[in-house]
Amino acid sequence: MIWVLPLLLMMAVQKGAPTPNPLVYVSGYGEQIALFRLDMTSGALQPHGTAAGGGSSPSYLAWDPPPRHLYALQEQSAGRIVSYSITPTGTLTRINDASSGGNGPAHVSVHRSGKWVLSANYGDGRVAVLPILANGGVGEPVFTDNPVPKNAHQIIEDPSGKFVFVPCTGPNVILQYRIDGKTGKLTPNTPFRVPGDGEPRHLAFHPGGKYAYAINEAGLSVTSFLYDKRAGTLSSPETLAAAPAGARGSGAHIAVHPSGRFVYASLRGPNHIAVFDVNAATGRLTQIVNETGGGVISTPRDFTIDPTGQFLLVANQGSDSVTVFRVNAADGRLTIVGTTPTVPKPAFVGVLPRR
Repeated sequence: MIWVLPLLLMMAVQKGAPTPNPLVYVSGYGEQIALFRLDMTSGALQPHGTAAGGGSSPSYLAWDPPPRHLYALQEQSAGRIVSYSITPTGTLTRINDASSGGNGPAHVSVHRSGKWVLSANYGDGRVAVLPILANGGVGEPVFTDNPVPKNAHQIIEDPSGKFVFVPCTGPNVILQYRIDGKTGKLTPNTPFRVPGDGEPRHLAFHPGGKYAYAINEAGLSVTSFLYDKRAGTLSSPETLAAAPAGARGSGAHIAVHPSGRFVYASLRGPNHIAVFDVNAATGRLTQIVNETGGGVISTPRDFTIDPTGQFLLVANQGSDSVTVFRVNAADGRLTIVGTTPTVPKPAFVGVLPRR
């Protein structure tokens, strides 16, 4: 019964009045950020221009709540975070940039308070917190920490915004922090390090707040955790294969469907989106299918699910394109809609929430 209300809400969106076509941003290893509109009836991506001026390799993006400003990392030795204002039509106007707090940033996110930008630096393992200025720009880091020597791959908050998590592939751990909402300071939570299983790369929380899921870069596997939202700690890891026996490659990204009923993971090498069913009572996963899009998926570095849960968009780093799938609300399976050329080596695709 836990899934009934989210499912009914999603079905109401699908059958009710037309939803405004949201903006989609795609970026990677060129110098531009591409803009599209997602047609909520057909699932087609419609080109909507590009934004330059963000420097080289804006390989990950994030925006504030509500989405008025966008933040793009520059994946280079001396990492930078570039800030933009988002115009009513979705175009981007550059504001400023600041240090990412380390080398080779891999991930950027914005705290739900809208006060802080969080940065994970792959090159030297540093995590950083940058203030968001009154004009939406970014200031220099107010906090940095160097808990691991390298391979900090993602930095995200939990649904409450009180805790922050950093999956690290090389050290094979997920770091757990408390965040001070007033100062931006991160304090190691207890236990600080959660043992990984196959190099945890990205983490996603279940909307119900009781579970979390990690995609492992090595081993083509996914790990489910129980989550104590009061203590802000992960426990009881359970790992299962996400690809057929004998497959080779690496995990990339993971996301939970807005309904909470399904989990999706992207696998580079096999070029799959692995689809899992979530047990409503335990939060554990059972695999449903490995979706290939008929061979269209090519090095799926990143993917996203639109906020209504109707469409899943895959950034194909191997073919400079984005593939759109329609999500079956009943069983989570994917049906390909189409593939659209985009920026070189796309590493991020995101659907902007309604403003």
